[in-house]
Amino acid sequence: MGIVIRQSIKGTVVTYTGAFIGFISTLFIFTHLLTPEEIGLQRIIIEAGLMLGGLAQLGTSSLGIRFFPHFKSEDGKNNGFLLYLATFPLFGILFFFTAFLVFKVPVSNYFSENSELFIDYYYYIFPLAAAYVYQIVFSTYANSLMRIVVPRITQEILIRLVLLAGVLLYHFKIISLDGLVLSTVIAYMLAMLVNFFYLFKIGTVSFRRTKGFVTPELRNKMINYMLYLLAISLMGILSSRIDIFMVSAKIGLAFTAVYSIAYYVAAIIEMPSRSVSAIVSPIIAAAIKEDDKKTLKTIYDKVAINQYLFGMLIFLVLWINIDNLFSFIPNGDFYNQGKYVVLFIGLSKLVEAAFSLSSTILSYSKYYRYSVLFTIIYGVAIVLSNNWLIPALGITGAAVASLGVIFIFRLFYTLFVWYKSKVHPFSWELLLISGMLLSGICIDMLLPELQNIYLDAFIRTVTVMGCICAIIYFTKISVEVNSIIDRVLKTVRRYIKR
Repeated sequence: MGIVIRQSIKGTVVTYTGAFIGFISTLFIFTHLLTPEEIGLQRIIIEAGLMLGGLAQLGTSSLGIRFFPHFKSEDGKNNGFLLYLATFPLFGILFFFTAFLVFKVPVSNYFSENSELFIDYYYYIFPLAAAYVYQIVFSTYANSLMRIVVPRITQEILIRLVLLAGVLLYHFKIISLDGLVLSTVIAYMLAMLVNFFYLFKIGTVSFRRTKGFVTPELRNKMINYMLYLLAISLMGILSSRIDIFMVSAKIGLAFTAVYSIAYYVAAIIEMPSRSVSAIVSPIIAAAIKEDDKKTLKTIYDKVAINQYLFGMLIFLVLWINIDNLFSFIPNGDFYNQGKYVVLFIGLSKLVEAAFSLSSTILSYSKYYRYSVLFTIIYGVAIVLSNNWLIPALGITGAAVASLGVIFIFRLFYTLFVWYKSKVHPFSWELLLISGMLLSGICIDMLLPELQNIYLDAFIRTVTVMGCICAIIYFTKISVEVNSIIDRVLKTVRRYIKR
């Protein structure tokens, strides 16, 4: 776990630096400088580009992690594996880009009533999607080499800084609305180029394949796995982003902005998970390849406990201060409509933090084909639930739909992996963390509401988090967390003695 912890800490530092930039930009700058419709337009262009790019990459990220151990070589060229990673998405780009052009008319009809502005910028999603595809390709190759920090910087920091620059240029009338949307595309192009040149810097770029290395058996395995990824990506990516498109089509771009901002706040909860997953996935793939159940179980347990624990702490900080947060931001009375989106999406992110590795393990195991069936059912469930709940509850309905479907399917995935692979993350530690979460919410409810929002936020945070952190330390629920706390306390004591 040593390399996992070191790389995860570095990745988490980068991730939270980017999160801070995004937090300030999204909640305090964008809401002040842009109208809700303009925020909604930028968000849906990004989501459409990421969805199209996610489909076109044909599951390159999972393919890369699963088969890299087969190609890895001592000379660092890895038998031309990067060539395969870069070639496969070309077929996806050709197919899915053509499909998006063919279906422009029905898509336009679907969005025309409430989000017509999106249709005016429909063609901007294609270059954004292409840039995203190869940003992921180069990032995946770096992740396979246990180099996650620079790809994290491009994804979490560089893109956000360019998006912020675009908004500032638009506000000061240096660029038009067209320029604002174009700056969004440029952000992902720059991220792609930085990742590419980083691979050159670390000396691992080779597009020359080793003749005869790929046997017919290995080639068939890769093709079969890619076809599986095509099926699972089609439903998985559509279902993971369908809520924002349905909100846009059914109730308009202004509510897309409210939902997006609330979703962004809740998504901060999953930041540590994203860094951990990036570095853990290659280790899981290698452990499954070697049938190393002990390593697999150790990683599964530790990741589940620590991701759920950190996610719970972040969720508490956000939820106990949610009213204060919306009071801080410009036009907070309007965006406060997303308060319960934060609650339900936040809870869904906690579920994913605890059980997300179940789908990763299944994807890299010999039972990976079952994921196709599960993902199809998941996709149908999320579409039907959104179609039912958005008209009834608005943007809160979309969040409730996400929580319900994610909880059921994450639990089912975990039980299935337990049945097939004999590993699971269930432990008393997860129950104790859940108890801490409920305790923190109860403590918050007992505290009086102060008129001064700054003082109120300070007292709530210190009181609730102080109690919860004390429980964490004395129960020794996480060796890693206690080690961090001990180092901090040791540093403080040394400083006091001076």
